[in-house]
Amino acid sequence: MQPPQLPASTVPRTILVVDDSPADLHLVAAMFRQRGHSVLEAANGAEALLALASVRPDAVVSDGLMPILDGYQLCRLVKDEPSTRHIPVVLLTGQAEGLSRFWARTCGADLFLIKGRDTTGVVAVTLGLVSHSGESPGRDGNTGFDPQELGLDAIHERLRKALEHRLLQTALRDAIGHLYTLHLDPSDLIRKVLDLLHELVLPGAIHLAIPGEAGHAGAGCYCSGVGEAEREAIQAAAAQVMGWEGAWPSTWEEVPPLRAEAAELCQPALLSLPIGEPGVAASGCMTLYAEQRTLREHERLFEVACQELARLLDLAESRRQLSRSEEALRQAQKAESLALMAGGIAHDFNNLFQSITANLELMAMLTAGQREKNLLGNLLAAVKKGGGLAGQMLEFSGHMWKVDIPLDLNALAREAIEACHQEADSVQFVADLAEDLPPVVGDQNHLLQALAHLLRNAAEAIGAGPGRITITTSVADWKEDKDTPRGRWLTNVPAGQAICLSITDDGCGASEQVLSRMFDPFYTTKQLGRGLGLPATLGIIKAHQAALQVESRAGAGSTFRLWFPVAGSSRPTTKASPTKA
Repeated sequence: MQPPQLPASTVPRTILVVDDSPADLHLVAAMFRQRGHSVLEAANGAEALLALASVRPDAVVSDGLMPILDGYQLCRLVKDEPSTRHIPVVLLTGQAEGLSRFWARTCGADLFLIKGRDTTGVVAVTLGLVSHSGESPGRDGNTGFDPQELGLDAIHERLRKALEHRLLQTALRDAIGHLYTLHLDPSDLIRKVLDLLHELVLPGAIHLAIPGEAGHAGAGCYCSGVGEAEREAIQAAAAQVMGWEGAWPSTWEEVPPLRAEAAELCQPALLSLPIGEPGVAASGCMTLYAEQRTLREHERLFEVACQELARLLDLAESRRQLSRSEEALRQAQKAESLALMAGGIAHDFNNLFQSITANLELMAMLTAGQREKNLLGNLLAAVKKGGGLAGQMLEFSGHMWKVDIPLDLNALAREAIEACHQEADSVQFVADLAEDLPPVVGDQNHLLQALAHLLRNAAEAIGAGPGRITITTSVADWKEDKDTPRGRWLTNVPAGQAICLSITDDGCGASEQVLSRMFDPFYTTKQLGRGLGLPATLGIIKAHQAALQVESRAGAGSTFRLWFPVAGSSRPTTKASPTKA
């Protein structure tokens, strides 16, 4: 007679049940058998190890306190053996106090249950752990436990080694965790981790590959017996784990062997481990090239190093993001304060200039002498110049009067290029403008003025010598990018399709200090500058609900990117209300 077919959710499993109480042992075993599963029985941890030497069960359900070898020690040995560490271990014990729970957590048990209270649910939770582990039904095979080495002395030796491994893992976690207090950048963190681990693989090699803001990069240590071909194979293995294509830089440092006579590998093997927690996207790859025995003995230690390094990199990134957010908030608060002050001053000065202008014009009408008219004309010109400065301050505040209409950004770029080319004829202007560019909504005069400010700033950065300014337009997906290494962002553009205009020069670039202050009113690095061109540009961009990004390095030129919403796309409800001075 054929046994009944079980549903897919109740595929027959092999469960190892361990308990020194015959009544409890037979009760739990009967609960699993009643549901169609195979059961192996053991009266203590030593008998369980003998069973594990020949059969790989799908799960282990064990009592806690037992003679010879208790459940906590059994669990530690199972979890320390590479071939069995993925087998779920459930501790079902009558000891409910906190110390038992502590031992269950530290020995690596997957679940801790109380006899009597949780016994009826042990089958369901155990099978749930088995399903979650993703292992196929129990099968025979080598589990790393040799029946010839499972006497009491051998078991004690295994426990000693397990304790030693746990101490090594704890020491490694502490050592890597200490690096976080040093406030190192990712490249220095990688180097410190390599210094901690490289002696474990000598005379082999260890390599860490980490994706970064500037692209993929790697670093490694190797002994003299590891040649260039082996190092290339290590990098290729890392690229395969990470899914990287193409060439990427990697720095290697040669280290001396521990002993001069041990500079060669007898049985070399390659092992690649993802840097991260299981089930989480890898943040890098650790690749090891060492003796097979070394990799087998220390594989768990390397896995711990990968997990701790992932946490360390995440913490470093969080710290970097927090620093950027604090700086962005500080800049935004400073800009808002300066804008309010500049707007108020510009408004009052405009009123004064209008009154002075009206009186001067009236005096010119009533004056007959040409000399007096010329003097009044000079005064009027000076007042209008002051009015222009006040207007730029008003533009910086973002509350200037503007008329929004659909505009062709390419046409504005060509007009600004033509005007600036006359002032800087030694500079080569290259326009790479996208065809069929959607219109943007804005004020023609103000946007033209903003583009002229940026082009003039680029030309002044190049100086008297020949140089090149490239202006490009395109349509791209816009999203707020918090990972921008350097620059200033105004993120008023709705997410989605946006129009980008970029201006790139090969001039002198800007240092960190200049970059942090270039939008401050009256700050300038030029002898004859007034320091209002870029602040006015910033205000115009702000008034048009656009975004501005600046990337610059001293001696390497600058790039300004303006992002505009496509005409007709939704805009934020909070919008600067235009006011007329």
